[in-house]
Amino acid sequence: MSEPTQVALELDDVQRGALSPRPTPYAATYLVFRVDDRADGRELMRRASAVVTSAVDPVSPLGDTWVSVAVTCYGLAALGVPRGSLDTFGWEFRQGMAARATALGDVGESSPANWEAPLGTPDVHVVLAAVAPDVPRLEEAVDRARPAYDRLAGVTAIWRQDCYALPTETEHFGYRDGVSHPAVEGSGIPGSNQLEVPLKAGEFVLGYRDEIGGIQTPQLSLPS
Repeated sequence: MSEPTQVALELDDVQRGALSPRPTPYAATYLVFRVDDRADGRELMRRASAVVTSAVDPVSPLGDTWVSVAVTCYGLAALGVPRGSLDTFGWEFRQGMAARATALGDVGESSPANWEAPLGTPDVHVVLAAVAPDVPRLEEAVDRARPAYDRLAGVTAIWRQDCYALPTETEHFGYRDGVSHPAVEGSGIPGSNQLEVPLKAGEFVLGYRDEIGGIQTPQLSLPS
């Protein structure tokens, strides 16, 4: 029986926030944008690529401070990604969390009808997240990211959430958060439990094998 192939992630092409545990304590800011103009939306993504923190050097001075960007399926459509390309993404991504609320247990008081607007709506296109060990370093990270979205008339900031760790080191619902963080195969970033087998990279990064042996390889293309 042959030995399993060792996975080596292209860490310079993976966002730091996808693989690393949150610092303890931490401060964070989440900014949500709606793309009203395709050209400005693409310019936002071009600028954001220059400020997003990669996972290539987890021991760098910025190792515990990073900026990440996420794009929803609605966001990809607003950027001009053709329907044929969108259909190659996983169905969970295409449906979105609001449509999957029952399966996820978001019912009753936690149902999408009670979510703070605009969360769960088609207006959520791009999310920019900044995370740091404290507020001063968080503000520095946000200041570095501001040029990515500043002065783009076709991109509208529609929601902001500031987060922080309580002095008790519990999150705001009373739970002790961040006590366990899995290692991801090929990342070189250790997990919190040294006895735990690293999770397959495909659970977090497209193009790699996941825990059930599948590989998601969406075909992303933009019209000229």
